[in-house]
Amino acid sequence: MKTLTTGAFALAAMVFAGAAQAQEQTPIQHGAPIQGVCVLNLQAVFARSTAGQGLATRLGELQREVASELAPYEQAIQSESQALNQAGDSLAAADRQQRTQALQQRFNEFQQLAQQRGQELEYTEIMQRRALSEAADPVVRNVYQQRGCSILLDRQSVYSLNPQMDISEAVLQGLNSQLPALPAFNRMPVPVQQPQQ
Repeated sequence: MKTLTTGAFALAAMVFAGAAQAQEQTPIQHGAPIQGVCVLNLQAVFARSTAGQGLATRLGELQREVASELAPYEQAIQSESQALNQAGDSLAAADRQQRTQALQQRFNEFQQLAQQRGQELEYTEIMQRRALSEAADPVVRNVYQQRGCSILLDRQSVYSLNPQMDISEAVLQGLNSQLPALPAFNRMPVPVQQPQQ
């Protein structure tokens, strides 16, 4: 009985896989485009735009700079930790306690610096993505009006659509023309928030 059940399951899985493969090979036949309904994949536009690609490249460079800055601190902490472990009982209790406290303080300072740099990177990315988004807004509005859209849907929320309703490529071309690259930028300090009164 168990063999029969296993065989039936395997047969059903093969039939399902064959049907899924057949669906993938059959092109979707779309209905006529709906007048006034447009769809935009803004995330893909940002990722494919020259400014968006430049942003990703520069953020990667900044992340590597931070990693290079933090590496010597981390290596020094690891070396001191290993030295303490290797010293074992040969260290006097007072010396061990003093070195352990100094190591803990260095580790805390390292963590604070790493957290600060992480926040700076995150803030920098937010601000640069905001600049990219602000540059895209008038382009999206312009394409929206040119195409006679009455509603604009997010492509990520739409399962399938007639490609003629997708304005992403037009927005991409407009954004590349309007903003070929973001202005040069470095890691930005996070503004200090003033306490609310």
